[in-house]
Amino acid sequence: MKKIFSFASIVCMFAMLASCNEDPTYYQVPDVSGSMNLNLTCSQERIQLDKSTSDATAVTFNWDAVKSPLSANDSVAYFLRFYDPASKTEHISDTIPMGSATTKSFTHNELNNIVSRWIHPDVPIEVTAQLLCYVFNEQKFVKPVVSEAKFWVTCFEKFPTYLYLRITDNATGSTKTERLEQVETGSGIYQYTAPLTPSTFVFGTSATDEYPVYAHDSGEKLKYVNDGDYEPFSTTASGDRTMIIDLNDDYSDCRIVEMIKLPRPGHIWIVGDGCSVGWNPNNSAGLFEMVGGLREPWIYAWTGEFHSAKDGSEGMFKIGLESDYNGQFFFAPSNGANPMTDLGIDGPRTQGGSDNKWQVPAEGEGVHTLKLILLADDLHLEFE
Repeated sequence: MKKIFSFASIVCMFAMLASCNEDPTYYQVPDVSGSMNLNLTCSQERIQLDKSTSDATAVTFNWDAVKSPLSANDSVAYFLRFYDPASKTEHISDTIPMGSATTKSFTHNELNNIVSRWIHPDVPIEVTAQLLCYVFNEQKFVKPVVSEAKFWVTCFEKFPTYLYLRITDNATGSTKTERLEQVETGSGIYQYTAPLTPSTFVFGTSATDEYPVYAHDSGEKLKYVNDGDYEPFSTTASGDRTMIIDLNDDYSDCRIVEMIKLPRPGHIWIVGDGCSVGWNPNNSAGLFEMVGGLREPWIYAWTGEFHSAKDGSEGMFKIGLESDYNGQFFFAPSNGANPMTDLGIDGPRTQGGSDNKWQVPAEGEGVHTLKLILLADDLHLEFE
């Protein structure tokens, strides 16, 4: 009996070993998408993008509507993306949801925004449009269907290296040209600070050619003009002003502002027993940061602990602009002004006049952000 048992055990063991040598069986997802043909097509094989017609349609993609092979009640959604077949891993766009639509058009500007990141202006590049179709079934997974169409596109320069401000004085008729660089490469934002007189002006993209030019559209908006008539901007301002020109699609504007002149540009600090810095002047812990970005370089902020009057302290603060108490300050509009409600600012000036400071109320205790808006026609603080 023992021998029989041992023999049976050996047979079972060899059977198990034999089964271990067989390939494992995995669950197979049935491919039921064979009848789903998208047939993506492109309206043009070669596209020359033109900045002067940036809002016009550059290309249209069409594809066939498909139905779920499982149930008429299943929903179907399409997604479109683009890639450079020569460098697909690096040059690929975000996936754009199409919903249930079967056509999609792109303007010159929209397509340029996608492709210009992959190639220099005026250099043709082959691009692949890839359409993906997803079927949503509650019981079974349906393999996505893909269709592709290739085309060639030549992009335009999004942001010129330089803008050329051509400005004409209204009184004398004299014209001068100033070359402007981007504040930060790739930002599309340019800045010019100088004394202005009532004048008209436009922004050229060439030091010698009249066109293309950024001219006046409406309000503060810019209009890109490749040829023909255009309207210049005009200003009645006199004195030091700053022009901020933003060529980004979301803005495309030119604003003229008068920013407060600081004795040490960008050097602002808070001081007082109404904040965690105390009365130590020009403390690095109390320095403000410029938080307005390239579009609004007149907004500064400091975040820290604020204290109301208690234990012998007054709970007050003011804002220094130089290196010590002999320099200029921003003062409160009146001594003991509430920074939560009295938002006006006196200065910049030395404290030879009234040494007015803000006083933190009990409800202002805790961590807050103090913002300074340094515009001559809207100088104020914000307590958040």
